[in-house]
Amino acid sequence: MNDTDVISFSHAPGQDYHAHYFEHLESVLRLVLEVFVCASKDRKRSFEANALQSFCRNFLNTVEVMRLKYTYNPSDQLSIDIANSGFPSFVNFDSIELDLRTRDSRLAKLPPADTLKSAILDRLLISKADPRDILWRLSERVYLENLKARDLFFSFKFGKLQKNNENDEKRNYSITWSCFDEPTNRPIVYLMNFDQDKGEALLEDEDVNFYALIETLKRQSTGNRGLLYVATGIDEAISEIHPKLLKRIQIGPICSLDYSKNPADLYKLLQENGENHEPIVFFDDEIIMSIEQKRSGKLLSLGKIREVFLVPEIDLECYTKKVSQIHHYLILPHRIHQLLDFTGMHNAYSNHTIIPYIGKEKGEVYAENCRKLFTN
Repeated sequence: MNDTDVISFSHAPGQDYHAHYFEHLESVLRLVLEVFVCASKDRKRSFEANALQSFCRNFLNTVEVMRLKYTYNPSDQLSIDIANSGFPSFVNFDSIELDLRTRDSRLAKLPPADTLKSAILDRLLISKADPRDILWRLSERVYLENLKARDLFFSFKFGKLQKNNENDEKRNYSITWSCFDEPTNRPIVYLMNFDQDKGEALLEDEDVNFYALIETLKRQSTGNRGLLYVATGIDEAISEIHPKLLKRIQIGPICSLDYSKNPADLYKLLQENGENHEPIVFFDDEIIMSIEQKRSGKLLSLGKIREVFLVPEIDLECYTKKVSQIHHYLILPHRIHQLLDFTGMHNAYSNHTIIPYIGKEKGEVYAENCRKLFTN
């Protein structure tokens, strides 16, 4: 999906559509999770691998609570970006966050689950009537009970902080966070390696410095900004924090027979050769890295130390996107992979690392190409 593409949302029309869409989305996320698990088999303690697996599991949990929220409740409408990303609208993720804030008060107003289940049976067996309204209330109760902030994916979610080492001058950390990008309507995972000046309070103590960092990450990573500007924004916002490497992994778009039908050339291959509603999933990773430090010459900067980030001018894509490196990946059925003509009509994907899989249900991915994912 290009930055200029227009996102088009469609309301899911009814329970059957909801059920099928969530089943599809769950299979996509399990496939992506299998890729990350496979890629990390030789890196069991990899900070990056663990972060990506945690993201996938949180997203899967969120898909499940969305299913509970939207399948039976007629007052809530699920919006899907069917034209491009294939994911639910960012508005649906914001809605879950709002529900979490009112969770306890709403649960207190609902009857216990056993009472609602008995009422459903009475309606069916005694009144011979449709218990749909009671099902809505039971679904709402189960949904609210499953809302747990620690296990879900939100528009912004802090992941994990890890101290790697320290010396007399600095400490080195790794940190992860994720967000749902509104302009592209896709989930993003960030990983950053950075130094902190030794004279500052330990970030793992979760004091004011830690929360200032989290707020900065949230502010800098919203919107479809170039990675150079995200890294520079973090570097300039907190004088004692020095980003050394920032990586952004963007999941999507999803191409499938039933929902998102772009790109058209791959959709045509799925139409003619796909089986069992198999999806095709794109994802990219971008990296910006520091190559040196220098004192800032900006007015009011007081000569603070700033990072100099590498943007190679000889690589047109990297230069245009303001990144040091960029990698493209494509997860697709093995039989579709065999039909790609990289020298002809499918040349646009010749710069992608292809990760074939066999069977949507099994999610068996080819391990060799998965291992190219992680660098740490």
